[in-house]
Amino acid sequence: MSTDANYTFASGAPRSLVAIASIAPGELDIAWPASATGWVLEETADLRAASWALSTLPVNNNTGQNQVIVTNPTGSRFFRLRKP
Repeated sequence: MSTDANYTFASGAPRSLVAIASIAPGELDIAWPASATGWVLEETADLRAASWALSTLPVNNNTGQNQVIVTNPTGSRFFRLRKP
């Protein structure tokens, strides 16, 4: 468990990472190494197993990091990185 704003961990095997964030209006940045190929960003509003779908948010490469910026998030939105 960490309360740090930034958290890094190695993913040599299947892992689950749950991040619970209380954020002020503005932006949520999601980033992962560009060298970690094959990962996809998925999102859902309700966490039901069947409701996960590929995110349609644009993925940008920023200095070796894949980055997605969620601007002014509203309601419940959950994100996960998955390697199919």
